[in-house]
Amino acid sequence: MCVNPDHLFYGNDACFWAKVHKLDEPDGCWIWIGSQNKDMCGRFSINKDGKRIVIQATHYSWQLYMGRPVPKSLVICHKCDHPYCVNPYHLFIGDKKDNSDD
Repeated sequence: MCVNPDHLFYGNDACFWAKVHKLDEPDGCWIWIGSQNKDMCGRFSINKDGKRIVIQATHYSWQLYMGRPVPKSLVICHKCDHPYCVNPYHLFIGDKKDNSDD
């Protein structure tokens, strides 16, 4: 295992990656293996401003890769139609109608 400090993750990011299983297929789903809600969507607990809050794992993945949070009025939709997938390239932002149309 690599111990180069530049390659290590700390805090929320480390906890997130510990709960993600990337499939070996190119462009495959990244399976959330942490806790899920009744709809199989990942739930992720983070430290924010000294408090523990629970957010959707897809929202954390989106924010991690896109550098901005999901607006409160919108939702994360899945191109792959797997609610447990957190691969940011399988995700897009839309409203509830976009999600049901997809």
